Amino acid sequence: MKKILVAFDGSYYSESALQFAIGLARREEAQITGVFLEDVTAYHQFSPIFEAPDAVGLAEDVIRDLKNEVRENLSVTVNRFKKTCDQAGIPYLIEMEEGIPSLELLEETQFADLCVVGSVTYFSNLSFANESRLLSDLLGKAHCPILVVPEQAEELKHVILTYDGSASSVYAIKRYVQLFARTHCQLPSTLLTVVRHEGDKLPQEEALVDYLRLYCDTLQQQTLVGKPSEQILYMAKTTPGSMVVMGGYGRNAFSQLLKSSVGKKVVNARTVPVLVAHE
Repeated sequence: MKKILVAFDGSYYSESALQFAIGLARREEAQITGVFLEDVTAYHQFSPIFEAPDAVGLAEDVIRDLKNEVRENLSVTVNRFKKTCDQAGIPYLIEMEEGIPSLELLEETQFADLCVVGSVTYFSNLSFANESRLLSDLLGKAHCPILVVPEQAEELKHVILTYDGSASSVYAIKRYVQLFARTHCQLPSTLLTVVRHEGDKLPQEEALVDYLRLYCDTLQQQTLVGKPSEQILYMAKTTPGSMVVMGGYGRNAFSQLLKSSVGKKVVNARTVPVLVAHE
């Protein structure tokens, strides 16, 4: 892995996402690209003002002031990003984008190995109700794996590879191993399966273990009984510094993941970094 994206806009700065990305960049000897997004859709919320001819001047003033505020906040964010990366000694680049954030970020993911986002949606014009939809739209179409980082994330110390017997979960694990080659060998990792009943087995689990041990022979295996989302979160909670690796459940991987009770609960819990990769 050589290029990690971290996205920001003028209304929210995820220090946790950046610090987590810095830790990964240091391990993988990668570069961080800060993508700073000016969300033009935020200005459109004032468009109804234009329907009143006497208020056109007011609308222009409001939008101008809003643009100035957003750009001033972006400038502060850029400087904070630069200072943090300089202090960490991590190489970085800056990309300034103006448009619809999810579309601009999607385009950027075509030319990156990983995209890191904070679990709190930072686009100022979005209501909480639209938050999951934005995340689903963004991550369902991303061209690289996405890492969602909670606002209280510990330093990475352990990786939980979740396997449900599906091809999509195998794909996510393989993408993790290929991208995080140094991290996988430096940190302990556990292949976690969750079954309904004691003694149940998932197909091809041993074949997956044999594959993973070609990269690192310290892999552990853990099988838990119960509801997958609850058991994944339980293991993450009881294993300090964990990151969970998940695939999708169906062809449209992350979109399906967010619709499923498992993925939605793990991501929306906002208690553990979650790496999602899909074909």
